[in-house]
Amino acid sequence: MELADVALVTFGVVTLAMLAFGFINGTAMLRFPFLAAATAAGWFLPQAIGLRGDLSLPQGGLALTLFFAAACMLGIQFGDVVAAGQAAKKPTTSYNENRLLIAATLLSIVGNLAYGATLSTPRQVTEEGQTTGIVTVYFFFAQLQYLGLAIALNTYLRKPSWFALSIVLFDLTTVLGFIFFGGRRGPAVDVVLIFATTLFFQKRFVPPRTLVVAGVVLAAVLGNSIGQYRALVSSINQYSSTGSARLPTIDEVFSIDFLGDFSTTLEQGSYEARNAVMYISASDESGKHNFGMAYWNYLVFRYVPAQFLGAEFKRSLQADLPDVAFEVYRYKGITGTTLTGFADSFVAFWWLGA
Repeated sequence: MELADVALVTFGVVTLAMLAFGFINGTAMLRFPFLAAATAAGWFLPQAIGLRGDLSLPQGGLALTLFFAAACMLGIQFGDVVAAGQAAKKPTTSYNENRLLIAATLLSIVGNLAYGATLSTPRQVTEEGQTTGIVTVYFFFAQLQYLGLAIALNTYLRKPSWFALSIVLFDLTTVLGFIFFGGRRGPAVDVVLIFATTLFFQKRFVPPRTLVVAGVVLAAVLGNSIGQYRALVSSINQYSSTGSARLPTIDEVFSIDFLGDFSTTLEQGSYEARNAVMYISASDESGKHNFGMAYWNYLVFRYVPAQFLGAEFKRSLQADLPDVAFEVYRYKGITGTTLTGFADSFVAFWWLGA
């Protein structure tokens, strides 16, 4: 057995063990390690399997990446155990429900107005992950509607009222439109987790294991075809004669070869796992690490408004960091794809990133 296969088995065993722990301890299915393991098993693991025979990767790079990924998963589990012990010591806090509803209303209105502003953004900008300028401000404030939804839903389940329910429905109208028309996986997961955790905190409801298993499997299969779904929605509405947008019909959705796309990923891998291998290998080979400065750069990018303070001032706050994968291998990832959190952590802190 080659080293890459040993690493693949190690990563798979650690990830599946975390999933099994969540299934055995029902409430653990709502904690972060289970979500991380489900994402790794359904999204990263199939891509890694597909890269086993890729000769274009640096020698030993896939094994290094998978061993480090396994260490990261163990780090997530360890961190959760430590955090759970600390959380148990914190006193319970009570909140004024009327003030919560006022906050939920304001957050929802601002979030929806910002989301409406993003609809005027050129489609290619948002689809290719090239957001910049005022658009990043819109996207930031658009996230507030998720906070409004979470607060209103918690308040409604604790003390039902038409006002709280109207806020929930108001936010869902926008968020579900973003999910189904935009084919966005992140917001979909956010909504599912908001409902799942709120039902647990307020009603101590834990979803049935069979439902969770089905959800993990379904997300793994559908997640690899999200590009085809977005293209389908775009083609339907691009040439619409009515001028109004519509969602695909069931028959149109099932015209997508979901299993075929998943099979292709298992055979050929995909961009994100390849990005991780290239960046982790390049950082290891060059010995270059940014020691968290990339997080500082992102903080500045996200929260310092160049529209008011000037682009030059904003750039002066950021560190000039090398692109290690490009320096070592002349490798550039596809625009809009992620390096993965694994590569992010390794490039920052070497093995201590786990």
